[in-house]
Amino acid sequence: MEGAISFWDQITAPLYLGALVILSLYFKKLAERSFEHYFLGGRIITSAILTGTFLATLASAATVVGIPGRAYTTGIAVVIFNMTMMNVIRTGMIWWAPVARRIFPSDLFTMPDIALHFYERAAQIVSALLVIIQQIARIGAQVLGIGFLINFMFGIDIIPASIIGVAVSVAYVFLAGYWTVAITDVIQSLVIAYMAALAFIIGFWQIGGWQGILDAHAAAGQPLHIIWHSGLHWTEIARMAIISVGLYASAYQIQRWMSARSPGQTQFSQQLHLFIHQLWMTCTGTIGLMAVYFVGTDIHGDTAIYETVATLLPPGLFGIWATAVLAAAMSTYDSSLLIAAAAVGRDLYQRWLRPAASDKSMIIVTRVAMILFAVLSWFMSTQFDAIWDIWIWASGFMVPAVVVPFFLGLLWPWKRSRHAGWVCMSIGVFGYLA
Repeated sequence: MEGAISFWDQITAPLYLGALVILSLYFKKLAERSFEHYFLGGRIITSAILTGTFLATLASAATVVGIPGRAYTTGIAVVIFNMTMMNVIRTGMIWWAPVARRIFPSDLFTMPDIALHFYERAAQIVSALLVIIQQIARIGAQVLGIGFLINFMFGIDIIPASIIGVAVSVAYVFLAGYWTVAITDVIQSLVIAYMAALAFIIGFWQIGGWQGILDAHAAAGQPLHIIWHSGLHWTEIARMAIISVGLYASAYQIQRWMSARSPGQTQFSQQLHLFIHQLWMTCTGTIGLMAVYFVGTDIHGDTAIYETVATLLPPGLFGIWATAVLAAAMSTYDSSLLIAAAAVGRDLYQRWLRPAASDKSMIIVTRVAMILFAVLSWFMSTQFDAIWDIWIWASGFMVPAVVVPFFLGLLWPWKRSRHAGWVCMSIGVFGYLA
């Protein structure tokens, strides 16, 4: 596969990473106007930017790399499930997002803010800690994705490759926060979508359609069952459903809902990005199935889509696509890093230690926390073998711990106990880990 990577493919990544840092310097002053600008873009971003940042953050390394990797190693069940049940579950957010945006007071920024609004301080602290843990794990998944891609394109070992990606990601979100994240997301989501569709069309034509995929797997001794595959346990299907439910109270989803100008803008962007994401996941999942034909059966699942797309796209175009994938992983990385660090700067520091803290001091504390969490996330990435494994672990415990009290807090019409939040979250975490 080394021969498939041209000079023009390789040069696109460094140029893009440099452009990210320059862009963050451009938006630095705007981001530093207030903590609201740094964390929510001042609530003045357009619908196009909001849709792009929804899409690029949801299309993380777990989606673009992890799902094709699981399709390559375990079969069609992953693709079918992501095309049907996961998107059916997510469709409810078209209704849910504007309702939540309308109900939440405008001074709420984060998930722990909402926990405090519904319950009391203990729930806010527990929520902040859970957000930090989950986001560090999510960041770890992106670190693996960044490392695999840089390793594939440049031959650098995965550990130093991931450190390079982490350093650039921290640099640009450190400087301009949500502004850099949102602006770059638009470009990334468009490039990945178009290039994934192009690779899907070329590959589907070359392999001979769906029958060619079936024949390739049969020839490799991996016959594709229409619904099931022996390599995918039912518990993973259940966990994927949990991940979809978890999006209803995901910290990064809430961040984007609260950054919108209005509930109507939230609903429009939510609807559009879910439609594009459905097409996107169908293309990438099917590419994972086609990888058995194009690259064989003896590679790591997390490199399957890279090697397959490098085979299908002409030199130069692969570099653009790979850079966009790298950027998407970095986009989810920086979003999660910003959310985790903000839980320290706003939800712990400002809420508990210095209630009168200025926006400037909150931004400073948030930036210091970013550096710490970047190191912890890199360590987390070394504890798992595959991107999807980290993603499953990180997402699973957040549903019983956060989604249940979140829904009950929003929809429960009767009196709530002030202790209900932290008790429910704690039971949920211990129940999942047990």
